[in-house]
Amino acid sequence: MKKSIVLFFLLAFTFSFAQNGKMKLKNAEFKSGQENEFIYESPKGLVIPENAIVTIAYEGYLSKSFPLAKNEANYTFKIKVPNSTEVLYLAVNDAKKNTIDNNGEKGYVIYLNNTTKGALENAQIKELNLADFANYALKLKISSAESIKRYDELFKQNPKLKETDAYKDYLFLLYRENKEETTPKLIQLAEKLETKKDEKSLNAAYNIYYAVNKADKLNTTKNLVLTKYPQGEVAKNEFWKGFYENKDKTESFVLESLKSYNTKFSDHSTETDSRFYSQLLPIYLKNKDTLNLAKYENLIVDKFTIANVYNNYAWDASGQDLTTPAKDIDFIEQISKKTVLIVKERMANPKESDDPAQL
Repeated sequence: MKKSIVLFFLLAFTFSFAQNGKMKLKNAEFKSGQENEFIYESPKGLVIPENAIVTIAYEGYLSKSFPLAKNEANYTFKIKVPNSTEVLYLAVNDAKKNTIDNNGEKGYVIYLNNTTKGALENAQIKELNLADFANYALKLKISSAESIKRYDELFKQNPKLKETDAYKDYLFLLYRENKEETTPKLIQLAEKLETKKDEKSLNAAYNIYYAVNKADKLNTTKNLVLTKYPQGEVAKNEFWKGFYENKDKTESFVLESLKSYNTKFSDHSTETDSRFYSQLLPIYLKNKDTLNLAKYENLIVDKFTIANVYNNYAWDASGQDLTTPAKDIDFIEQISKKTVLIVKERMANPKESDDPAQL
């Protein structure tokens, strides 16, 4: 028992970054699904401007920003994230999202579930999977080599992790660094996954063969997974690929594709239907069919999709600059006003996944 406890804290110490400042949960226990308060201790001598914010990157490749509040001893901020979130990358920015402190371009990292050795390992794997997105969202510079080293240490401490998805992710990082040396290892893993025959394993094998451009094995695996799981993820991806590659998306083509998808995959969700409906908007815009535009505006769930389509149309129709004379200015103005109304409504009623600083 003592040995397990020592190993747990040794592992926690091994993977902690040398952070000049500090970020930590204010209370001893993270309350899942609720708003939690955190403390930020800035590096000595660093000036934190007024209206500074904390930006986080977390699972689902999502990013949000929260106000940073000054008190006598340090700074505090409050965050609410989905129940499933296990790890956060954090950085401090000014009101214009310029970086103030991102821990030497490595980000501050907080594990939300580290009560056991297994929970901590899971959080660390999630952290490594999130590194590329954190690099983008928080302007970090976490290299593939750094992540590979972390994986090596994890596998050394717990060899059983090589039997999980973590090993596939690890090999893909190695593949970035040395394709020739890593390709045989990826193919070997794909062949092992194929023998399991379950959908998840076959999908993973298919993705590996696609990544390493192993055409013969790719086609064999694709045919197998499509036959065995005709309503699975690969089948769905193949459907969408064919749909989007069609250059002539007429109204009848889109609506027949929707009907076919609903039937084939028993998917009648409003989100899926909206995905098809959004493809009708450019057709109706081109024809200035305001009746059908109004109809499908009401049926599309994510109104931001409408705003994006309308905004792109208005930009193209106006000549893609501020000087070229626009055609059909009255229609463009009508469409642009709808875009503004959608954005204002979203700002007033943001979704859980929205970053208020980006609205």
